[in-house]
Amino acid sequence: SRHPGKSWLPCFHISDAPVTPLHDLPLYAGMAMKAGMDPYDALDAITINAAEHIGVADGSSLETGKDADLVICKGSPMEISGVVKYVFINGELVE
Repeated sequence: SRHPGKSWLPCFHISDAPVTPLHDLPLYAGMAMKAGMDPYDALDAITINAAEHIGVADGSSLETGKDADLVICKGSPMEISGVVKYVFINGELVE
């Protein structure tokens, strides 16, 4: 468990894209943090927890043998000041 010794119920934020743009997911996580959610739990809510919920978690964590896309940010991706520096999809840098 990611929360040893604590009761834990996974939380996830899922967009109804294209009605709600996917780029709003960090906003949802930021709002959850403002309401008191731990920043790591907020990140999990828009990544691994959501992927597990819809059955596509194989590509949602960085582990040997998994197929994962990666976004590298300067600062927090859940804050306005956070800036996306690099995006890798299928192991290739997206320019």
